[in-house]
Amino acid sequence: LPGVVGIIDGCHIEIKQPINNAVDFFNRKETHSIILQAVCDDNGLLTDVFIGIPGRVHNARVFRQSPLYHQLVSVPPLISAGQHLLADAAYPLMANVLKPYRDNGHLSQKQIKFNQTLSAQRSVIERTFGLLKGRWRRLKYLDMSLADKIPEVILSACIILS
Repeated sequence: LPGVVGIIDGCHIEIKQPINNAVDFFNRKETHSIILQAVCDDNGLLTDVFIGIPGRVHNARVFRQSPLYHQLVSVPPLISAGQHLLADAAYPLMANVLKPYRDNGHLSQKQIKFNQTLSAQRSVIERTFGLLKGRWRRLKYLDMSLADKIPEVILSACIILS
């Protein structure tokens, strides 16, 4: 797809059950987690990360709370017209954020092809998350008591990966 400057997605980092407010960190997969939202380029290089929102929160809400969202809707926006971030269906459709067409069973061939192309390009962020958790296996489950240090540990791993 032309004009793609990054791929955005969220990833759950499983954590030890927090002592305070454990309910907010209990996600749909029935584990406790915080969310890492990341943007990478087509080579898997992380260009933006936002860490620390409780695992119960939906990706669209995490996005709206992120500094990246505010930069995208500001005047002038962070990325210019004709440039886009690719996202999955959880994200809002915006002038500079592309997501797949909703498959209601009536998609045209052109829409199906667009969804397939977008999905193929989006696989880079999934591989980047896999590489991050594979290289630093501790990120598969962070057993830390100092909750305020958890985002710092994740950020450090993201920086070293890039």
